[in-house]
Amino acid sequence: MKISLMLIGDELLRDERKDLNAHFVISELKKKHLYLNKLLLAGDNEISIKEGLLFLIAYSNVLITSGGLGLTPDDITLVTVSKTLGKPLVKDKTAQYYVLNSLKKIRQQANKNYIERMSYSIEGAILIKNEIGVSPGMHLKITNKHLFILPGVPQEFNAMFTRYVLPLLTNGKRTFEKTFFVPLKESDLVGFLEMLETKYKIKTASYPPIFKDALLKIKLMGEKESVNKAIECFKVFLKSKGIKLKKDNQDKKDL
Repeated sequence: MKISLMLIGDELLRDERKDLNAHFVISELKKKHLYLNKLLLAGDNEISIKEGLLFLIAYSNVLITSGGLGLTPDDITLVTVSKTLGKPLVKDKTAQYYVLNSLKKIRQQANKNYIERMSYSIEGAILIKNEIGVSPGMHLKITNKHLFILPGVPQEFNAMFTRYVLPLLTNGKRTFEKTFFVPLKESDLVGFLEMLETKYKIKTASYPPIFKDALLKIKLMGEKESVNKAIECFKVFLKSKGIKLKKDNQDKKDL
């Protein structure tokens, strides 16, 4: 599963506000043994958002956007998604209900024009209720892909991601991994790791030691069955080099 996150906001590009949402997503995904594949930062303009959407939708199984769901002139995420996907914005009674209920909950008054403008959703979208703020999120299915449109306010984003998005992601295939620490140089393993990736359709990673006399760290990642086969192949390779694994390395841990 390829998961991407697009952060939208000029304030992030200009360092007027620190991003917290990407860190949160990466941290929460890791707890479920899932990983973010791409992270993109776009400004509050239609061209940047459209280019980012088209690129990440083509690449990803799941795309999550953060930001641009308010009513100020720079909040153009919904309009841009609508144009990019060719799906119109439509009046939505559920969206209006969510907005009115949220305003009542936070004891905030709003004029009729505000409520009217907040009462639209993208055609075909499933609304995600905002339990903390006002702007609802949206979930769009694009053939076999998923697009989640969430607000940028960290508290709102975190709550909606945790309650709605994460449970859907963890229903799919998870990434499994195994870590080895070996007394070899990266150059000794380049060809072998390339073979593992090609043969078993997994991903490998190599982390050279920082400190003297430390070991090279190797990670094998992918679907459970493929990783397990690659592990056995790696053990045979290490044995051929006269390397005997310690118990910590030999313990197989399916994450």
